[in-house]
Amino acid sequence: MTKTSKLGYRELSMLCLELSLFLKAGADGNSALVLLAEDEENPRRKERFFSMVSDMDSGLSLSAAMERSGLFPRDVWTILAVGEKTGRTEEALVSVSRHYDAKDRRDRQMRAALLQPSILLLVMLCVILVLLVKILPIFNEVYLSLGGEMSGIAGGLLRLGMLIDGILPIVCLLLGLAAGAILLFASVERLREAVFRLFKSKKKLSAGDRAHFAGALAMGISSGLTAVEAVEAAAELLAEGDASAALCRSCLAMLTEGKTLAEALSVSGLLPTAECRLLALGIRSGSGEAAIEEIARRLEVDAEEQLERRIGQIEPAMVVITSVLIGLILLCVMLPLTQIMSAIG
Repeated sequence: MTKTSKLGYRELSMLCLELSLFLKAGADGNSALVLLAEDEENPRRKERFFSMVSDMDSGLSLSAAMERSGLFPRDVWTILAVGEKTGRTEEALVSVSRHYDAKDRRDRQMRAALLQPSILLLVMLCVILVLLVKILPIFNEVYLSLGGEMSGIAGGLLRLGMLIDGILPIVCLLLGLAAGAILLFASVERLREAVFRLFKSKKKLSAGDRAHFAGALAMGISSGLTAVEAVEAAAELLAEGDASAALCRSCLAMLTEGKTLAEALSVSGLLPTAECRLLALGIRSGSGEAAIEEIARRLEVDAEEQLERRIGQIEPAMVVITSVLIGLILLCVMLPLTQIMSAIG
């Protein structure tokens, strides 16, 4: 099998939703894949879709064909396989579509969280670099023409500018590499996820972690899994981390001891207490699936709002810090110059 890049979050969401609609309309998996393959513009993916059709013609299930294609991540065909066993294939596809739609929204927010401040910082660094390398020497010539010299902080900044000027090609190369890294970060969604995973706390769950877990749990329950199986599946779908792994083990232990799903999730700390009360009420009223989907939606909204607040704090802070640095550089140069001009006058 030739190596084929996996589908992106948005593509996965749309494809699973389209498959569910085809199945709901009465088409079988083969016919649905043929229709998707005919509409696919990417030649390699078109070939892979038709290969999936051949696999299904030879007796493989849709989930097994997805696994063999190499286009789909593990959680897609794992959840779909559960839906096929429980006779809820359409529901499983819809759940996967919602899951990846939420991941796509979160990914766009993560890109904004790092991309915009990074570009702003790069521009400000370029401005400071121009001040140190090009502007300060001009002021130094003015000082010398007036019989003075730049000393103190201004003199130190001038020497720093001369040092940077001597290694300017290396500095420009580093700035170019930084710009390239920013572009790479903006274009590769799984790289962004890996970057955030590096900075994620391993001691406690963040709002995003809880939203991700709730979405994965809702996906498992909607596909026909039991409470224990849904928690196990959600734990596998989460990014590996000490906090999430330990909490999931604790939750599973309480479920095997006879506690309800809402109690186990609340005591383990995987979901907030208020959301667990809503889940308990939903289960008692026979609408547990709707309740966990609503909880996942609420937590996703909370995580998005929290991320937006953080972005709103980062950008003004960077503007203030860099503006203060630029202002200090100019003040260190202009104040002694005004004193010299006053003395001459």
